[in-house]
Amino acid sequence: MDDIESELIETRVQLNHLRLFSKANAVLLQRILERYDGIVEQLFDLNKVLYLQSSKNISFVEPKMNLLFLLTTSIKNKRNNFNKSKFRLLLSVNEDINNYGLYLKEKGKKDIL
Repeated sequence: MDDIESELIETRVQLNHLRLFSKANAVLLQRILERYDGIVEQLFDLNKVLYLQSSKNISFVEPKMNLLFLLTTSIKNKRNNFNKSKFRLLLSVNEDINNYGLYLKEKGKKDIL
């Protein structure tokens, strides 16, 4: 397993450990988002087309994350944005894990030939 794959799997584990909305979990989700953004930059260098959706998912989640830290946002709205963001990131990470696994298989086949 290489660094990118292990980073993606660790990110998925961290997302799975986040449960209910709280200020502490919102901070953790923000850190996970920042880390995932760095991973996606590396993936984007490998294949821009394949990982474009991951970049779009990050762009979708970032404004929702900002709402979590505003005092004027209601708790209900914060909870909804937290859950949507977490779910969207989890789906994106899972998709990236699958795509990266396929990329490694294809790369391995090409190396053999």
